[in-house]
Amino acid sequence: LWDAQTGKEVRQFTSDTQMALRLAVSPDGRYVLAASGFREGNFAGPRLWNAESGKELRRLPGTTEPSDLYTDQRIAYSPDGTLLAACDSDQLKIYNSVTGELIAALSGHDRDVLSVAFSRDGKYVATGSGDTTVRLWEAGSGKLIHILRGHAAEVGGVVFTPDGKTLLTSSEDGMLILWDVETGELLRS
Repeated sequence: LWDAQTGKEVRQFTSDTQMALRLAVSPDGRYVLAASGFREGNFAGPRLWNAESGKELRRLPGTTEPSDLYTDQRIAYSPDGTLLAACDSDQLKIYNSVTGELIAALSGHDRDVLSVAFSRDGKYVATGSGDTTVRLWEAGSGKLIHILRGHAAEVGGVVFTPDGKTLLTSSEDGMLILWDVETGELLRS
């Protein structure tokens, strides 16, 4: 962890079994979530750390081993910090950020989930996958709202606009697509 103003190191988070490939910081800055890939045959799943002390608080349950060295888990905090999302193979797993309890395992993608994002109001979570689709879920219930089809290659990026009405997706096909969140309609590519 680095101080952005001074450029000095504030804290190190060390791990005995994995390398951190993705990081997410809680909205209040108190916690760091680190997700990983394999390291020397070991995989422990996402880990939650106290940002102030550097102490590991927990490892999130219910995650499977990635398929290879290059597969890693994509992670995100909900805007209010109450939920954590971790892409796990072809599923999205949503956890209670305080207890680490698995709230929902959302299935539907045919290949690995490669990207995840919450809407600013925390109502929706979007996932992009190697199966070329984007799925829009209701974050609280896990209900599937829309399956968005328009990319010809894996979807590696999903992000909501600040007003939450539009979703922007990016893919290895070189396209950026804007989607209407309410209707699921492709607005522009």
